[in-house]
Amino acid sequence: MSKNVQVVVDRLLSLRGRMTKQSKIKQINNLSNIFFILLNYTIMNTIIDTLQRRYATKKFDPNKKLQQSDIDTLLEVMRLSPSSFGLQPWRFIHVSDPAIREQLKANSRGQPQVTDASDLLIIATKTNVQEDEIDEYLQSIIDKGGKKKILKD
Repeated sequence: MSKNVQVVVDRLLSLRGRMTKQSKIKQINNLSNIFFILLNYTIMNTIIDTLQRRYATKKFDPNKKLQQSDIDTLLEVMRLSPSSFGLQPWRFIHVSDPAIREQLKANSRGQPQVTDASDLLIIATKTNVQEDEIDEYLQSIIDKGGKKKILKD
């Protein structure tokens, strides 16, 4: 916990028994707001620090496999990702068949991660959405209860 957050927590804890109920409520509300601002600031800095250290993984151990629950979570996060107007003009394709992955590798400049990574997820985006596709999309939301289809090979 950052020093600033700890100071606010300590101050909140010190309010017990020394003030009227109304004063405590007002002080706690003020300190709570400060606490959440500092907490959000701390979280945002953590995210920024993490993003500054990110890199594109090029080498994978083909013997290490992702858990199916992790793949399902990732696909669900991708499915729920927002887009302009909620159209989400993309599809996620989970390719697990080694033969298909070899074919894709040949068309991916021979990049070994296409076959060496435990799983291959392809994000296919549509760049030119037509009006009839919008109508079809809206109808699919009604028909499927809002769930996007995840294609499997």
